[in-house]
Amino acid sequence: MGIRQEELWSKYQFMCFCRRCSALPPTYVDRALQGTSTFMYGCTTNGSDDVVVQKLTDYMDVAVSEYLSNGNPESCCEKLESILSQEAPTTVKLQPLHYLSLKAYTVLTSAYKVRGYQLLLALDPNSNVHQVESFKMNRISAAYSLLLAGSTQHLFLSESSLIASLANYWTSAGETLEGLVRSSVSNSSGEWASRKLCTCLLLGSFDANLISGKAQIAEFEEISRGFLTCISVILPRVWDFLIHGCAYLEIIEQPVAFSGSKGSTSYRYEQENRSQTMSDLFQLSAHCLIYGRYLSNICFGGTSAGLSWNS
Repeated sequence: MGIRQEELWSKYQFMCFCRRCSALPPTYVDRALQGTSTFMYGCTTNGSDDVVVQKLTDYMDVAVSEYLSNGNPESCCEKLESILSQEAPTTVKLQPLHYLSLKAYTVLTSAYKVRGYQLLLALDPNSNVHQVESFKMNRISAAYSLLLAGSTQHLFLSESSLIASLANYWTSAGETLEGLVRSSVSNSSGEWASRKLCTCLLLGSFDANLISGKAQIAEFEEISRGFLTCISVILPRVWDFLIHGCAYLEIIEQPVAFSGSKGSTSYRYEQENRSQTMSDLFQLSAHCLIYGRYLSNICFGGTSAGLSWNS
């Protein structure tokens, strides 16, 4: 009996005989979703501690419940990031692809976005402090949405059943990035107009496949490789900008690399590079939105809703 089968039976008295559930040893995806590091006496060993992970699950559930009931996103962010950073009182550090990490990224994307919105509501017309802080919260929200999408993309390469979730995450990341760009350039002059059009030739390939409804395996693999190649070029130019000021994210490699943690970074946002940064963010947004739409078309057929970035 496979490990997933044992878990399903012990928890739900249900048995599944699909290839993934019956696999021995567990598939890469299941190992990644359960991945932890146990810290003892200054040493790190990969392993699993069900009791501690359950405590972290309960701690996270309480934090999310409090957030939903009292509307305090700041407290929720602090608690979830303490779990991710191993500041919570446990001997276990969750790996970036652990299922609790993915859950935390989902909640943190929302919580930081709410924090940004609340700051705008409290905006002082005589000061831009709240506006600056609101933009920071939206930056971090966009970074977490990219981390969630990139994490799921990595898992999707080994488990195709994640395609519907992946479509949603890339679309959400694109929308969050688009909102960030629009909030930054809303008061800009006409210089942005000349940069608005996304010129990547790959996007034309997306649209052609959406119109024809074709999604052959070879075409899908080619388009997916092209998408990952494009964002792997764009993302390093904006990742440090997006994560600046968030201690947990500052030790994470760009979310499509997954080569492990990195050392702390020191980022300076040069004003003269502002226009190029916003242009790169827009290009990234366009790619995420159209790839998410492309995946949705494969999952659900038909034509997805139009993309606002093209309007």
